[in-house]
Amino acid sequence: TAPADAAGTGVVANATVPKWSSVSGGEYRREMRRALAHLRDEGATVVLVCSYEAGGIVAVEELERLGLEEEEEAYSPLATILTSTLLSDEYVDRMMMRGWWQGEYALQAVPWDASMPSEVGAFSGWDSAKYKDEYLRAFDLPNQTYPAKVDSVGAGTFAALCTLGDAIERAGSLETAAVASALRSTSLVEFFTSSISFNADGQMEGMDFPVVQYPPGAASLGLRYEVVFDAKEQENVSFPTPRWKLRKCANEGNCTAGNGTCRADGRC
Repeated sequence: TAPADAAGTGVVANATVPKWSSVSGGEYRREMRRALAHLRDEGATVVLVCSYEAGGIVAVEELERLGLEEEEEAYSPLATILTSTLLSDEYVDRMMMRGWWQGEYALQAVPWDASMPSEVGAFSGWDSAKYKDEYLRAFDLPNQTYPAKVDSVGAGTFAALCTLGDAIERAGSLETAAVASALRSTSLVEFFTSSISFNADGQMEGMDFPVVQYPPGAASLGLRYEVVFDAKEQENVSFPTPRWKLRKCANEGNCTAGNGTCRADGRC
């Protein structure tokens, strides 16, 4: 736990839950609710949930439950940030096919997704759409137990090999020291990210991490997520997140049937 500064910004609290696979679904849900209630009690206004898909979805569901509590117990953070969740098959299916409005407003930084606009790679000569087509042509074979999935892990590995190939070509050699030297001076555009270069510690500094979000109304219209913030200074974030009671009224209430408009407390 780290204290907030005088302006009230910074990390005010943290909480942990067991690994998803180590406990029952019911216990995991209870632990997630306990952790989120702790953040509420500590006055956290932005929640970051570091979890895979299942944990992220449970976190949204438990945040809704907390948000619909009696007023003194209700919790509606200004923003919820998830990891490894918004682009997952289950989350996308809930949003686009089942009208899961609860999944709107959540944010996630993603390294890459095939549907995003991209540069044409200087070494590969491919953009993201071309990479996806070629990947599926190679690996989406008939009668597979599991269908091929185009994800950022494979795309990142491909980009890493493009970086190595570029360094070998610039070095004009396969000698280790020459290739390593060329790698250190890399400045490469690829579809995976528009800036591949390395600092003195060999770490990438200019990696793009666009932020995605399902904006309000996306679930009812079956719309995909949108890139709401990226390295090109695109910024269209829906913020702050309205209170859960207001959101539930707007999506499930009867205020639109001539009964007025939804209020912050969820009533017409």
